Amino acid sequence: MKYLYILFIGLALTACSNNVSSPDTDPTPSEDVTIFRPTIIATYPHDTNAFTQGLLLKDGFLYESTGRYGSSTLRKVNKTDGTVIESRSVDASFFAEGLAEMNGQLIQLTWQARRAFVYDFSTFEPTDTISYDGEGWGLTTDGSEYIMSNGSSTIVFRDENFAITRSITVTLDGSEVTRLNELEYINGFIYANVWQRDYIVQIQPSDGKVVGIIECDVLDGMSNPNGSTSAVLNGIAWDSASNHFLLTGKLWPDLYEVELREVQSSSTERQRLFTNVLRH
Repeated sequence: MKYLYILFIGLALTACSNNVSSPDTDPTPSEDVTIFRPTIIATYPHDTNAFTQGLLLKDGFLYESTGRYGSSTLRKVNKTDGTVIESRSVDASFFAEGLAEMNGQLIQLTWQARRAFVYDFSTFEPTDTISYDGEGWGLTTDGSEYIMSNGSSTIVFRDENFAITRSITVTLDGSEVTRLNELEYINGFIYANVWQRDYIVQIQPSDGKVVGIIECDVLDGMSNPNGSTSAVLNGIAWDSASNHFLLTGKLWPDLYEVELREVQSSSTERQRLFTNVLRH
């Protein structure tokens, strides 16, 4: 009887161990997230002194915010040859960040000064200064509200007076995606650079879920072959005429016009991508 009892306990423990996952085992990555890779359509020159923080395309011209203390600027740039058509320097005490255009004005964030500068779109003349809490990283607009990142997993929505209306937490497969940087709103989705990563995430504005990942290592490999931690992917603009993305990075010599191509990936490959996006 004692032998049977011991045998029963042993079988029960074996069954339990087979049904309980190891805490070190990675969960199966979601199949609901689409993986993209960029196909290069054209390559244009980009100023290697431009520490790109914000980028947008309007009326055929690029508008760019460049950062760093003492060299921050607001620029209007010829897309095809990289010529700076107009430039306004930002006071050396400010580190410029994201940039967005709405209602005939440009708003340029600053990193830690908790201020945004407002310019007339046509003249680049300063018209106002806005205060906000926390850090400023990326900025875009859906046409009615501003959408702003601060380097965390949180994205906030602001009205035309820059008052917060709501916020979302960006998640990939249930885990928070941090280091959200430069933003662009395209066809109902928010696209965000993940700072110091070769990835752009596609985000649902309603709930913050990541529904797509763009793997841009090929671009980083060409423009940042030495893997500099300063010269990283950062800069998303949208050309509605061609339905192409325009992508660049801080201090990169090139601006890439690309199409996105959906790629099939194994569970192992998806797990690698998810891990790299979520890595702190």
